[in-house]
Amino acid sequence: MTTPKKRRLRESLFVDVPPYHVFIPTTQQYEKEPCKGLQEEEWQFPAQIMPVVRDIVAHAGFKITKGLLRSAEQDEIIEHGNIWDNLPLVEKKMDAIDFSRLKNAVKINKFPAFIDLNRKDLLWKNFKRMQMIYGKEAFGFHPPTFYIPKEQKILFERMKAEEYKKIYIVKLPNNFCGIGACVIKHPSQIPRKKKVHTERNKKVVKEDPIIVQNYLTNPFLINGYKFDFRIYVLITSIAPLRIYLFKDGLVRFATEKFSVEDEDLANIFIHLTNFTVNKNGELNCDFPPGCQANKWTIYQLWDYLKKQGKNPDIFWQDVKDVVIKTVLCAHERIAKQVAEKSKSFYNNFNLLGLDIFIDDKMRPYLLEVNTIPSLFINNISKDIDINIKSPLIAELLNICGHHISSSTGTKYKQEIVDAHLTGSHSKNIGFDHRIYVKKLTEEEKKKQEKIMKEYLSKTGRVNIMETVTKEDMPSLYADKPAKLTDDKSTSDLDSKILEELTPCEVRVLVHSEDELTQTETFERIFPTHDSRHYLSYMTTPSYYDLLLAAWEERYAESPGEGLLRLHDECVEGKHLIVPDSEKKIKTQFKPNKMPKKSYNVPHIFKDK
Repeated sequence: MTTPKKRRLRESLFVDVPPYHVFIPTTQQYEKEPCKGLQEEEWQFPAQIMPVVRDIVAHAGFKITKGLLRSAEQDEIIEHGNIWDNLPLVEKKMDAIDFSRLKNAVKINKFPAFIDLNRKDLLWKNFKRMQMIYGKEAFGFHPPTFYIPKEQKILFERMKAEEYKKIYIVKLPNNFCGIGACVIKHPSQIPRKKKVHTERNKKVVKEDPIIVQNYLTNPFLINGYKFDFRIYVLITSIAPLRIYLFKDGLVRFATEKFSVEDEDLANIFIHLTNFTVNKNGELNCDFPPGCQANKWTIYQLWDYLKKQGKNPDIFWQDVKDVVIKTVLCAHERIAKQVAEKSKSFYNNFNLLGLDIFIDDKMRPYLLEVNTIPSLFINNISKDIDINIKSPLIAELLNICGHHISSSTGTKYKQEIVDAHLTGSHSKNIGFDHRIYVKKLTEEEKKKQEKIMKEYLSKTGRVNIMETVTKEDMPSLYADKPAKLTDDKSTSDLDSKILEELTPCEVRVLVHSEDELTQTETFERIFPTHDSRHYLSYMTTPSYYDLLLAAWEERYAESPGEGLLRLHDECVEGKHLIVPDSEKKIKTQFKPNKMPKKSYNVPHIFKDK
């Protein structure tokens, strides 16, 4: 069946919200070529280009540029535009993104502080903290991990007590694609690497850190092969938190049959499922029908399981729980960084790739989180890669909502309307900063402070990590999990929140509802009408988390009623009411200077 041609722009559900660009896979067609005005739009790829992303945004009419995200000129400000940065999260200051350079009209596929999810050692640190507070039953889906050399004494004593019979896997904290991973039983098998560093003009020998995890020895096998999932998670907002899960994804097989015999522990083709590893193995395996190289799709796996008499729906619900709790592990620090560094609600989104292990009882375990998941199309698995990744990126960009830049919208308004928005009555077709203003009026501040004070009082909330000493931590571990909040006790607060919506509340709800209109294969898993209990795992939910929880529950049975209410609020122009200081967008003054730009090449791409 032929797919209908798409328009290049779509309008919001609500009045006086500018239209959004429409993105489609390159295998689909638009109704017409972009007009001259839309061809002025730019998309920056400051580091390594991801072809599938480049092709989709170019297909939408954008000019591809390199950009100056990591400019050596400290006063370089990016006023507007779209950025897809493919540089992995690193600790080097020279490679870090200075989010203060990104103004209100910039949209980038990064949030501050996501290194807390990306680095395996920091992920475990955050995960262990949650285990200590809420218990292993709630946070028991990540293998126990040891940070070497810091925790090597604890690990070695444990391995000795186990008589070196248990199996572990070694990983590098900030590497990906299986680089440096190996399976071991004895401390002597742990690879050690020391480097000489210069600190204060003195040479210091330091050992490169690694992590050692419990190896999961009971995988669910298909035809004798171990496999894992690469699932895709989209985060469009931190405060309020909004999480989407792609319902399809990759299933990746090891290329040799599973074994934990001593002579097989060094065989990476048995124990690792990464494509970059297994493309060098024997790919002519007796994998199930439909596999390409060592890849299958989640939808194909569901069909297989159903034929085996198993229900994948229960497992998938458990996966959703793993995804939400994984994000919550690092949510506190991320939320603080976003509050400090992100200028508006518009600035950020992030696609994550989570690697999920499934055991022989069909229970999911988190293996690791990738904040820049690979989106490359590999020739030997081309069909599966294209069928997953191209629709994934197009839908992701549509959910995130990319506006026409304000300068383009002003200069080419009539041309764009005539070509792509026939019948539109939009006053403004370019980015309107007011719709994404975070700053509150005094009246809004008073309402939020009053509601939050009452919420904290009713729920007995306290930041446990600030009141518990380091010596107290072991006593918290698993045996005395923190009591979860009875969120039913806050139901009367919902009425107070929703009784009369403030301008900023209307803006947040408009963002949320416009996002939802673009979901097809993505499913929003937080917030939903029955996800309020996850607020108990936040140190302190934001006011907007309470707002969305109340909204989702109030209008779960009658979403049209909620949309009509928001429509009426927007007709009155409430979403455009901002503090006086925010009524005009602030632009950076730039003195006249030579048109010379310097660009910092990220150090990981420099010749060694």
